[in-house]
Order: sequence, then structure tokens, then C-alpha cells
Amino acid sequence: MKNLLAGVVLVFAIGVQAQKAKPQFTSLVQGGLLEGEQGSAFQLKAINGVKYKNWIGGIGVALDYYQSRSVPLFLAVRHFFEPTTKGVFLYADGGYNFPWQTAEQKSWDYQEASGGFYGDGGLGYQFPLRNKSFLFLSAGYSQKAYSGKYAYATVLDIYPSPYPTQTYKIDYTLRRVSLQLGLRF
Repeated sequence: MKNLLAGVVLVFAIGVQAQKAKPQFTSLVQGGLLEGEQGSAFQLKAINGVKYKNWIGGIGVALDYYQSRSVPLFLAVRHFFEPTTKGVFLYADGGYNFPWQTAEQKSWDYQEASGGFYGDGGLGYQFPLRNKSFLFLSAGYSQKAYSGKYAYATVLDIYPSPYPTQTYKIDYTLRRVSLQLGLRF
């Protein structure tokens, strides 16, 4: 009888532990300030993924207005040091930055843009709210890269111009500090 009772308790304990270890769908939305050599700008992010134990992994998209508007698409990873509902976490995002030019940028000097690397990493802290929702603050280092191709013609009073259109390319690597506030649910 004791062995049967011990076996039932053991199976129940394993079942409860297995219930806690199941992956759960989670979403994060956040917004914040980017500060760097080129000034300040606003950024919005949305991440959908899976929470498993102390880890969250998913796919994210952002709207980044730092120097030039762009849409980064990235993989996101979060690691929580404690399995509790509040505490410190590390995060890392990495992917590709897609430029999203305004009509003014496209027309001025025949600008053409191509994307590049996007990365963001840092440290955060989350606070529990109700209904399995969390408020979090994070601070970190962020970087985005893109290239711009510009063309300009030499202006002369004769038509057609005897000089060809000049083109040049500039590669941008923008490094900045990221301060974010967000919700996880």
C-alpha cells in the first residue's frame, strides 16, 4: 500500500512538473527611445514567440525612425534568471534592416536605399500585472545598417548637359542606446 501511494505521488509530481514545462505562446509589444550620435528617435517593436521554462524565443518586427525610417525583421531571445514572474532578464535580437523611404527621400537626389544588419541586446526587468501579463523595462545597445545610393547631375544652362550624372554610395552603421518600456502577455 505504501509503495502504491508513493507511486501515485511520484506520478502526480512528474505530471505537475511536466505541466509547468510545456511551451506557451507569448507576445511582447514595446516602444522606446533610441539615442545616439545622430540624435534621438522613437522605435516600436512587436515580438511573437514561445516561452519555455526561463526562455522566450520568437520572431519580431520593428518600426525604427532613427536617422532614416526602416523596418527591422529579427529573431528574438529572452532569458530570465529566475523562473518567477518578476525579475531580471537578458535579451538579444538579430536580423535584417529593411529601409522604408519616404516620398521625399526617394525624390531628393534620386536616393536609392538597401538594407543591412540589425541587432539589439541588453538587460531588463519585468513586473507582474494581472492575468499573466507583465510590464517590463529594458536598456541596451542597438545597431542598424543600410546603404544609400545618390545621384546628381551637374547643372548647366545648356540642354542636354555635357556631363554625365554622378553617383555615389554611402554605407551607414548607426550605433545607439536603446531604452524600452513594454508589455508581455
